Amino acid sequence: MFLQTSLSMPSYHLIFESVRASVCCSLTSCLLVQFIDVGTMVSPTVYARRSLCHLLCDQPDAALRDAMQAQCVYPDWSTAFYMQAVALAKLDMHKDAADMLNEAATLEEKKQRSGR
Repeated sequence: MFLQTSLSMPSYHLIFESVRASVCCSLTSCLLVQFIDVGTMVSPTVYARRSLCHLLCDQPDAALRDAMQAQCVYPDWSTAFYMQAVALAKLDMHKDAADMLNEAATLEEKKQRSGR
């Protein structure tokens, strides 16, 4: 006789995916923290990648902080503004998110005009 459980196969799959995503986010974030703490060079891309990781792990506050750090390292980098816009939107700060998108678009336009 087979044992019946209250969880169906799709439920097991959802639990596995949830745990896998949580472990993946935690591990990635941990590795990026170590890289930032130990690294001799400050890179805006590391902050942007960790910001993305925080967004994927549903941590918009942390994502916003890292996006702001990326902007501090490289003030004219439109990606930092785009990352801030997404984090602000997740925090229901839509006016601020729109302002960040406008700033990013302005930086992109300047970059294209200068031929970089």
